[in-house]
Amino acid sequence: SDLLLGYAGWNLIGNVSFVARTQGINILLNIFLGPTINAARGIAVQVNTAITSFVANFQLAVNPQIIKSYASKDILGMNKLIIQSSKYSFLLLYILALPLLLETDYILKIWLTVIPNYGVLFCRLMIISTLIDTLSGTLLSSVLATGKVKTYQLVTSSIFLLSMPLSYVFLKLGYSPEYTIYIEMLLYVLALFARLLFVNKLVSLSIMEYFNKVIIKCLLVVALSCILPILLRLNMQDGLLRLFCVSLLSLVTSIVLIYYIGLYKSEKVFFQNMYKTRIAKIINK
Repeated sequence: SDLLLGYAGWNLIGNVSFVARTQGINILLNIFLGPTINAARGIAVQVNTAITSFVANFQLAVNPQIIKSYASKDILGMNKLIIQSSKYSFLLLYILALPLLLETDYILKIWLTVIPNYGVLFCRLMIISTLIDTLSGTLLSSVLATGKVKTYQLVTSSIFLLSMPLSYVFLKLGYSPEYTIYIEMLLYVLALFARLLFVNKLVSLSIMEYFNKVIIKCLLVVALSCILPILLRLNMQDGLLRLFCVSLLSLVTSIVLIYYIGLYKSEKVFFQNMYKTRIAKIINK
């Protein structure tokens, strides 16, 4: 029971740091720039929550498999699962995020009519910030699976709690409000590397392998898949037709490039088989 209390207690510190930094930034923005900026941030949070819930469900399904692999001492299988699920989480979110990032202004115009100052920028930056954080999702699960959370929670919570003092300094110096999200992005990157170090130490996950198989693959897909939709957006007039065309092209290019660049041969075979099975079930019905 002491072990369980300790585990719950250290995880509580992580949750408290999350609440402190999110609510803390809201308070700082309110103090320095007033409630209008908070309204823009609130809209960005709503948009962000809508797209991340889809990936959260995917990670929720993977987590028991990671814990099961660790419990059965299948460390190689666990590491493979961590790498694959980190990559899939990012790419799934990216498919949804790309059209949103390109057409944020028009989507918000349809939804709100009057867009608050910084509303579009906040939405875009928060989605990018979440894409960075998504890479860490299964790393966190693998640390929790080991039960050795004390040092991990102390380090990651300390990194995230830096957002408040850093944001205060930047706002005090007169920097614009989006710097609070730039700081958040930087801290997500630092937390990713900290988590990789922990997972490397606890379950011998190769940092270089993670970098090559997840980060490089994801960056290649992002860099190549956004070219055509951006060109289309620049050459079309703002409106529903552009929203439809950009969204469709974003979807097609991201899926095609994920298949040809983001996946390895064995992963392609797995998805092909899954697709064939689904089609066969539909036909047999």
